[in-house]
Amino acid sequence: MSFDGTDDYVNTGLSSFRLDTAGSIAFWVKSNESTSYSPVISRSTAFVTSGFQLDQQSGKISVNRSSGYASLFQSTATVFDSTWHHVVLTTDGANLAWFVDGLASGVSTLVDYVDNANGIRFMSQASGPYTVGSLDEVRIYNRVLTADEAKLLYNMGK
Repeated sequence: MSFDGTDDYVNTGLSSFRLDTAGSIAFWVKSNESTSYSPVISRSTAFVTSGFQLDQQSGKISVNRSSGYASLFQSTATVFDSTWHHVVLTTDGANLAWFVDGLASGVSTLVDYVDNANGIRFMSQASGPYTVGSLDEVRIYNRVLTADEAKLLYNMGK
């Protein structure tokens, strides 16, 4: 799926993936977006007052949660460099982990999370802004993927 950064987005209506419940989300992304907080996958309200947003910060993928763009943590690997990258975020309800291109790319503890009933949106949050780039093979799991599974998904898609 390609997004022009002006008004393109997908609203899945799915609200089952939460950061405070075991699950994983995996996707391929290609973007050179340089605007901070540009959403890639979002289940947030405007200004991220509840829910979460996976977005761009300093070229890396970041999790913002519930407190008005309060960054929870970002990957150690650069993702927004105009090439395709495979990204996996896992949560066991208390801890989060990033995998980028099959490799571990950061872990953090979940704090101060407030959920909402919004559906997951791709490349936009509840009322914009919009992100330019492409997404492919988005997968949502109701369990924590292992490091081996994250690597397998990466290897299957490259």
